[in-house]
Formats: sequence, C-alpha cells, structure tokens
Amino acid sequence: MSAKDIPEVAVLQFLESLNGAPATWFDNEGGLFANSIQHGMPAGIPPKIALAKIAAMIRKKLVDGCACGCRGDFIIAVKGRVVLVSTGANTSD
Repeated sequence: MSAKDIPEVAVLQFLESLNGAPATWFDNEGGLFANSIQHGMPAGIPPKIALAKIAAMIRKKLVDGCACGCRGDFIIAVKGRVVLVSTGANTSD
C-alpha cells in the first residue's frame, strides 16, 4: 500500500473527532497515544507511508501541522471540514 491508497476521509474524520485538539505523531513506547494520527490510518500502515499521507494532505491544505516527523500537531483545516461535509462524512452531526 502507498500513501495515495489511504482514504483521506478517514484521516479527516479522526482529526475532526478530536474536537480541535491536535493529533500527534509520536507513539508511546511502542503503543499509540489516543491522539496519534496513526489511528486515522488503516491498521499496519508503516510510519513512513502514514507520514507521507499527512504531508500530502498538508500540501492540499486539508490538514494543518508539521509533517517533518516531529510531534506534528495536526489539526483539520477548513478545507478538510468542507470535504467532510461534501462527502456526508461529517462526524459532528
């Protein structure tokens, strides 16, 4: 699987479910923090591919944050919310 195969809507739904709190990139000594962006990705996705997906979504202005591999502080952007509404996948209904 490559980054382009990861559904953007699932990632956006996860970010929206955090209610404005940022998602992180870090794991918790092999486990994932509750706000790890990896929860918005399909199970078993290698971190490099997940990070590539987030970087692509930042370039598309669907997500704000830092895709360098640091903490991340990923949040859904206005354009990402528009995508959720337009696809009927808005989780805040």
